[in-house]
Amino acid sequence: MISDRVFKLKPFNLSESKILRRKSDATPVGFPDLGNAHQDKSEPAPTSSPLHRRKTTVPAVTGVPRSNSKINITGKIIRDRNKLNLEYLLQGDLSTVIIPSPANTPTRKHQLWQTTCFEFFLGIDHAPKYWEFNLSPTGDWNIYRFSNYRQEMEEETAFTSLPFNVIQQLKSLNINLEINLDLIIDLNTDLDIAISTVIKSSKEKISYWALTHPETKADFHNRDSFIIHI
Repeated sequence: MISDRVFKLKPFNLSESKILRRKSDATPVGFPDLGNAHQDKSEPAPTSSPLHRRKTTVPAVTGVPRSNSKINITGKIIRDRNKLNLEYLLQGDLSTVIIPSPANTPTRKHQLWQTTCFEFFLGIDHAPKYWEFNLSPTGDWNIYRFSNYRQEMEEETAFTSLPFNVIQQLKSLNINLEINLDLIIDLNTDLDIAISTVIKSSKEKISYWALTHPETKADFHNRDSFIIHI
């Protein structure tokens, strides 16, 4: 069976998140550092592959970024059995966005989220395990596996490559990926999916875009943001 969804990402907005938070019954949370959306800055960057298994929880992704109102991010996701096709379309005044130049030989790299980077998260329905996929406009990529919320982060070695198309024009950037999920999940596994993007502006400011921002912090790993079910 084929399942497909169109989507539009929205930037994290602190004021809007506070309003949503007040309307919910969830427990308020604090504001850890936003400087790195995925990894404790006190830890050195991984130097080997795969990543060592971490004993502690990966810290939360939080902060107060400013959004870029001159752009928008839309796309489409399609699942056909265990083939997943995902397309991002960044449109608008791209002169306001830092877009890394294509690499001569795209490869697996860490910390791609430190600049403009397209991401998505796959979670198994009713299970804590999930994967994080990073796609850079350079063509570089990475995939990480977690046993639970930000716990036991490991590089997913089931994939040795992750080819995707990058098409840049004056006012648009298109990222298109087709991936075979047989390497990590069974055919009939129901998935919860989150889609997100890190945007680095020409003024060196970072903004965080996602389908939804359920907390008073920009946290792509929050399972409540995995709102596409296919």
